[in-house]
Amino acid sequence: MKKEAAEHRINVRVDPSIKEAFTQKVEAEGKTVTNVVLELVNQYLGRSTQSNELAELRQRLEAVERSLSGELQA
Repeated sequence: MKKEAAEHRINVRVDPSIKEAFTQKVEAEGKTVTNVVLELVNQYLGRSTQSNELAELRQRLEAVERSLSGELQA
């Protein structure tokens, strides 16, 4: 029996300049493209984004820790 994947992918075509601007903004905020897109989808569906917000906070904390670690080593 074939097992179904727990997650599915959605492919979206966008203008290269939009993708670049989106990626830069996401990275500047210490987020991931996936988390931002999932948050937008959940908002559109009227679902809670608490788990996405928690994942985003974890990623931002890790980015701050990496930044501080680099400063301490310099």
